[in-house]
Amino acid sequence: MILVGCTTSSTTPSPKKLMQEGYIVDQHGQVSNLKSMERFFADYQNKRPSSIKLVRYTIEGDPIFYTHKYNGRNITVTENATHDKFAGTKTITSNTCSDFVRQVKEESTVYMLKNCKENSANNGTIVILTVKKDKNQ
Repeated sequence: MILVGCTTSSTTPSPKKLMQEGYIVDQHGQVSNLKSMERFFADYQNKRPSSIKLVRYTIEGDPIFYTHKYNGRNITVTENATHDKFAGTKTITSNTCSDFVRQVKEESTVYMLKNCKENSANNGTIVILTVKKDKNQ
């Protein structure tokens, strides 16, 4: 008797693997590797070129990948939604923004890009990451 079988392997690395590769991982508000975001923000404030990689998961569990590259003047953000199985169009888009702000609130810290060229629908603002504060702090 000969048995033949197939296994399917995901081409998308696990959140743990992505974290090991330096990604900031946002799984429905649970953020890992936040120090990379803090370093990127400090680099922006000091006008040092820098970059980060971020992955955010959809409600269905599909990853959307982001890269943010700061050249000392502007931040270019690229969104790769090609792994989103439920997206109508699987696209890679890019945008350039001139300002990066961190808004500290009582319940959360929000990192956002402002004065973005291709995002007039949101007054030129892109929210990169929202980090909820631990209520036990």
